[in-house]
Amino acid sequence: MPTKRPFSVTILVFGGLSFVLLQLTRLVMGITQWQFLNSLPMSVSPLYMVSSGFAWGVIGVILCIGLWTGRIWVIPATRWTAVIFSIYYWIDQLWIMDNPLRSTNWPFLITFNLIILFIIYSFFRLPKVDHFFGENDER
Repeated sequence: MPTKRPFSVTILVFGGLSFVLLQLTRLVMGITQWQFLNSLPMSVSPLYMVSSGFAWGVIGVILCIGLWTGRIWVIPATRWTAVIFSIYYWIDQLWIMDNPLRSTNWPFLITFNLIILFIIYSFFRLPKVDHFFGENDER
């Protein structure tokens, strides 16, 4: 008999789908606004925006499917993807998309990033989640 999906996994899936929508929006906006983006004094081509939106969107879809279906490989994959995306995000924010005219609330972004990482790591520690994924304490 299949195990009922815990609410925390459902929350992770919907969070992942929000992430996917954001990345696919980045992809679509990069394509539709190519001329405008190309005219801006950016340090990267609009191709960067399109390709990164596509790559993170695809990765997010794969993780959401794995989470929804309870695949055991998705636990380390989600953890590593969250950390790698956080590193990518900060490289993107601090060096690639740096603009002196941009005002950003850095303390909020750092706090939000740490909270998201904490939530992702904490959800996979819950007993119901371990049971759902068939975890046997061999992490």
